[in-house]
Amino acid sequence: MAMTLRFLSAAAVLPGSLGHAEITWPPARTRGSMETAGSCKGSDPNQMLQNGTCLWFNEGCTIGCPVCVGAQTQLAGSTCGRPGTATLPERYRTVFNVSLGNDTDPSAEHPWRAPGTAPTWSPCGLAGGSDDDIKDRPPNLSPIPSGVKFGFDGRSLPPALGPRTVWPAGSVQEVAWSMRANHGGGYAWRLCPRSDNISEMGEECFNRQHLDFVGDVSWIQYGETAVPQGKANRTAVPAVRVVDGTFPKGSMWTRNPVPLCKGVYGGAMMHDGCLDGPQFPPPIDAEDMPGVSQRGLYGYGQARCISRLPGKECSPEEFDFWGRRFNFNLIDLVQVPMLPPGDYVLAFRYDAEQTPEVWSNCADVTIAAPEMHV
Repeated sequence: MAMTLRFLSAAAVLPGSLGHAEITWPPARTRGSMETAGSCKGSDPNQMLQNGTCLWFNEGCTIGCPVCVGAQTQLAGSTCGRPGTATLPERYRTVFNVSLGNDTDPSAEHPWRAPGTAPTWSPCGLAGGSDDDIKDRPPNLSPIPSGVKFGFDGRSLPPALGPRTVWPAGSVQEVAWSMRANHGGGYAWRLCPRSDNISEMGEECFNRQHLDFVGDVSWIQYGETAVPQGKANRTAVPAVRVVDGTFPKGSMWTRNPVPLCKGVYGGAMMHDGCLDGPQFPPPIDAEDMPGVSQRGLYGYGQARCISRLPGKECSPEEFDFWGRRFNFNLIDLVQVPMLPPGDYVLAFRYDAEQTPEVWSNCADVTIAAPEMHV
C-alpha cells in the first residue's frame, strides 16, 4: 500500500509527456530540422511526418527494471517495484533538492541516474512513447507524430529525403539535437549497421558503437540552415562529458547544458514563471523571461505551454516567447570509429532525469573509406 501511495503522489505532480527531444543533424528519419528547432515540426510542410517530429521516445523506463511499462505510469520511483542503483556521480546531476514533500526524491530511479542502463522500447523510439495505446487517453499523455499509428517503431521509418550523409571512417563529424521540453539528464550518440530486420538493430548493437565526443565544448546555435552550411548565431559553451557510472562501462555521455527551473515541475505547469531561478548556472545569456529578473538560457521549453494545469494556459505571447527561447540546436563533435564502409543507423539517446523517459530517434549515415591525406 505504501508503494501505491508513493506512485499516486508522484503522478499528481510530475509533468505529462508532451514532446521533447530530437535529432536535427544529420537529417533524421523523424524529419526534424535545425531551422525549426524546439517546435516539434519539420521545415517542409509537404512531408508526411511534418508534425510531431519530437514525439519518438520510450515511456515508463527506469533503472533496475527489465522493460519499459508505458504511458500509464507517469510516476516517480521504480516502474517495476525493483529500485535501481544510481551510478552517476552527484556532480553530473541536473535535478537537485526536489522532493514530494515526504523526502522522496522523484528522480531517484530515472534514467540519467545510471546513464544507459534503463531499458527502451526501441533505440529509435516509438511513436507516442510506447506500444500500449490506451483508449480515451488522458490529455497529459503524449500525442503521436502525424502520418503513423501509435507505437510505430522508429526503426521502420524510411531514411530522410535527399542526399545520404557520408562520414569517412576515422573522421570527426558534427551532430545536433533540439528540445521542446527540457527534462534535464544527458545524452549520447551510437551507431549500428543498417538492417532490414529491425530486431538486429537493438540496444545491444548500438551499445557496441558508442561514439566518443571530441573536445570540451558544445555549441548552441539558434535556427539557421543545416550544418555545415550555416554557422551563424553559434556560441561555444563548456561541455560536461561523463564517463563515470555510464553503461556500457566507460561510454561517453554529455550532460544537458541547459538547466531546468528549480522545483518539482522544472518550469512546466507553472503560471508564474521560473521565479526561483535555474537548477544550475545557465550556459549563455538569453531573452528575459516575463516576470523574472535573472537572465540566462534555462527553463522547460515551449512544451510548458501545453502541459500546464487547466485554466493556466500560456497566452499567445508567452507561447511565442518560449518558441523563440528554445529555437536552438545543441551541437557536438563526435569521433567516427574505423568501421567497415556501409550503411549505418545513427541513434541519439537522451536519458531524462526529471521523468521516467528515454528520448531516442535515428538518422542514416554511410560510412565511407578513410580520407587519404597527402
